[in-house]
Amino acid sequence: MKIQIHFFTALVGSVAIYFVTSGNLLASSLFFTSSFLIDADHALDYVLIYKRIDVLRMLKGHFYKDRIYVFLHSAEIPIIALLVWPGMYSAVFAAGYLLHLAMDVAEYPFRNPLLTYFLSYRLAVGFSKQKLCSKSDNVIF
Repeated sequence: MKIQIHFFTALVGSVAIYFVTSGNLLASSLFFTSSFLIDADHALDYVLIYKRIDVLRMLKGHFYKDRIYVFLHSAEIPIIALLVWPGMYSAVFAAGYLLHLAMDVAEYPFRNPLLTYFLSYRLAVGFSKQKLCSKSDNVIF
């Protein structure tokens, strides 16, 4: 999904959280951070794949060859947060995180869209793009 769409939904969601929580800036910021900054892992993937930094190409996406890592795109993270740190802030964090993942699930051609967003599943298939994707092209993740 394009970064602009994730940014917009994170912004709208964080404004909504701000009002729902009676102006809790920390909760609002946490929602924004958890629903938008997940995409920072694309930069790490680019470096792992190409062994260099090219910001423009990273932002365009479509650079995955044989492996898809995206370590932060992992459903385990909000689940662990809810179990280890129960309360409003972990719920807000999980809501932002899961919004991001749900938008990605709806967008990309994965063989098993729900399992693909578990790091443990991607690890089990060796992060193989061929095993994860039903189509080999257009994966931005």
